[in-house]
Amino acid sequence: MEGGRKRASSGGIPAVLALIRDSFFYRLSAAVGGAIYRGAMNSWLVRWLSKATVLPGDGLFHELFLGKPAALCKRLRLGLAEQVENSLLVRLWTGFVRHLLALDMVSWGGGLLAFGITLLGVTGLRALQGEIESFYGVQAAFAAASVLGGFLCATCREPLGEMLLDSGVLRWLLVDFVGVRKSSLSVGRAEHSLFVPVAAGILLGLLTLKLRILYLFLGAAAVVGAALILCVPETGLVLILLALPFLPTMLLTAACLYVDMAFFFKLLRCKRVLRLEAVDLGVAAFGVVQLLLGGLTSLRPAQSVRQVAVYGVFMLTYFMAANSVRSRQMAQKTVLALMLSCFAASMLGVYQNFAGVESTASWIDSEMFAEIGARVVGPFDNPNVFGEYLIMLLPLAISLILARRGAQRLIGAAVTLAAGAALVYTWSRGAWLGAMASVGLLLVLYHAVLLRLVVPAIVALPFVAAALPSAILSRLTSIGNLADTSTAYRVSIWTASVNMLKDIFRSGIGTGSAAFSAVYPAYALGGAAYALHAHNLYLQIFVELGVVGIAVFVLMLFFFFRSVFSCYRTLDDRAQATTILAMGLGVFALLVQGLTDNVWYNYRIVLLFWLLMGLVIGMGRDDGLSDARRRREEPHESA
Repeated sequence: MEGGRKRASSGGIPAVLALIRDSFFYRLSAAVGGAIYRGAMNSWLVRWLSKATVLPGDGLFHELFLGKPAALCKRLRLGLAEQVENSLLVRLWTGFVRHLLALDMVSWGGGLLAFGITLLGVTGLRALQGEIESFYGVQAAFAAASVLGGFLCATCREPLGEMLLDSGVLRWLLVDFVGVRKSSLSVGRAEHSLFVPVAAGILLGLLTLKLRILYLFLGAAAVVGAALILCVPETGLVLILLALPFLPTMLLTAACLYVDMAFFFKLLRCKRVLRLEAVDLGVAAFGVVQLLLGGLTSLRPAQSVRQVAVYGVFMLTYFMAANSVRSRQMAQKTVLALMLSCFAASMLGVYQNFAGVESTASWIDSEMFAEIGARVVGPFDNPNVFGEYLIMLLPLAISLILARRGAQRLIGAAVTLAAGAALVYTWSRGAWLGAMASVGLLLVLYHAVLLRLVVPAIVALPFVAAALPSAILSRLTSIGNLADTSTAYRVSIWTASVNMLKDIFRSGIGTGSAAFSAVYPAYALGGAAYALHAHNLYLQIFVELGVVGIAVFVLMLFFFFRSVFSCYRTLDDRAQATTILAMGLGVFALLVQGLTDNVWYNYRIVLLFWLLMGLVIGMGRDDGLSDARRRREEPHESA
């Protein structure tokens, strides 16, 4: 019997796998994959990219250009920080916050009572004047709840700060999510004063004469949120990542500017650390080139300066993000925020595919692709832009499946499925190419054994292509087909842009569609008489900023990807290293699509580009130090 069991256990799946491993086809595929891997690892490009780019740490150059200026800046910064900390504004702000946290719940109960009674009076007045149909409505319900809450608060004499720490939900929100220190909330002895809470309650109640109750609460939440971001700017970064696909450009720019200012105000107070390396200097140099060549010397300076100003805010956000990821917990928050927003945007795209969405006729050649009914746009206004957003985050979602466990793996799987489906429904060929390039590179770099599938993949390619739906197959095979009006239109614009470069390559024409539209008609070819941009990121930057601009841009990208691959090979935490690689490949995916479109035409995509770069650099600086050790080494932080 035992011999029979042994013979049975030697069959089945293990026996089949053993036959496959011993087959000539598998050994050929493994030999080809191994040769590719060894050749790549020994190539000068991989060895060059895998080395960390660091600024010189000694020598005359360091002493003259880095050492002495850094020491002088540190002395100035410490002196300025002392002045800021002792300034009247900071002392009033910190004192006011501590006073509010020290007020006992009896005082806050008085504020709720004042708000509820005032709201009841306002509701009754509006009902008498006929502005509302009935006294018994939403406002009256809020008023009654406020009065009841006021009476409940009056039974407790603990200070507000201690009550926030005693509540499990609020403690998680403020301490674990926002990052407020417990010592900042714990105030010790309670104070009793009805003036501020009652005055605030009466004022808010009177505001309902002009504002709906919903807007009033949203405004109050915005004020509280702004105060929390001023105390912990990293919270603003997480909220920006969550809201990025859904907020309009100007509101998003204002939010970025506020969070940047909050971070740099912390920096002035010596409660944050600003670290710089080669890629940071590359970003700063590109920002200077944008300002000088893209804005001030533009053919249309009024329009270009406005666009460069938005770009400048986003580049400041890069520096904020690169210096905000100071712990494993913060890194996880940013990844989770990106995944949640991507899932919501992807599900919106999937819904649009089945519910129907209006498509502009110029988005697709209806004669060549009659089977494609519509192209989804998600929270954006263009399917190509939606595709750009999806491919930047798809590698990150897949990396969670590969390198994480538990809930994070489930989140990665859900986002991968939703984003993958939405990406198909965009029907964006450039986005598909970017996704295939980045995801394929991620899988190969994550485990070299996948290179053994090169030969089977080549053999299976015709069968996989035959199994694809006809609409997807025809869309893929149309890449490069000049019979497609979209492809022919792009080729005409590229040709005209190259002709334009022959005359303006030294200094460029300036940033934005206004400058491009002013010059392009003189070089336009038949079939593309009108264009707002070059439909190619690299041509666009070259045309706008000239040879200096494109050179600085390429140098900046070199330093960035060198940092990505160096971190991936050297970090001990492989899950963190895979996250860094996936975010870097998200940027790479956008750059691949940039070969076929000006992917910086949409501001939200530009912001996500700089945010991903900043997060990658910030996570890469986390060299394996524990959170406790990092807290000891960094300046003390308080509200």
